[in-house]
Amino acid sequence: MPTSRLQLHFERFYVAANNFLLGSCTPAVSVTATQNGGFYVHPQRTPVDLDLSRPARLYVALFAGVNSTPTPGDVEIRAGCNITDPTNDVLDESFSNYLPIPANFPFKRPTYFELTADGDPMFPAHSLTPHSIFGLRISRNGGSIEDNWPYTLGIVTTAWLEYSQNCRYGCL
Repeated sequence: MPTSRLQLHFERFYVAANNFLLGSCTPAVSVTATQNGGFYVHPQRTPVDLDLSRPARLYVALFAGVNSTPTPGDVEIRAGCNITDPTNDVLDESFSNYLPIPANFPFKRPTYFELTADGDPMFPAHSLTPHSIFGLRISRNGGSIEDNWPYTLGIVTTAWLEYSQNCRYGCL
């Protein structure tokens, strides 16, 4: 079954995120170790070629927002998810992801991390319908006791949805 990736675009900032450029043209946000901040993605309709019987995975790109990060630690990334469609009530959930950050995490060089729903893919099989609209909020919870990485974290202001294609519409 072929896999497809959909880029989910930035909509607006969430709480204390600071506007930041990765290089000269790639928008990102920086969030310090004591801040709670991130961004919302533009609401998205279920991709027409998404195989609803299989899970869809969510990825973000993170990087060190400062030049020297000698200490490893964990960051808490919260993934807020809202799903609605014409026949069901709004599903509104939020999941904490504790991501291990290695010593000497690269400055301004993004590393991809999967965000999960309690260890499962963000969108389990059959969680979306053909008419679903979903929104996401991606943020660092720097004030959390579990977030013990003492450096500024950069988050590229986009996310990626990876899913299996339903070949009924033709696979690429």
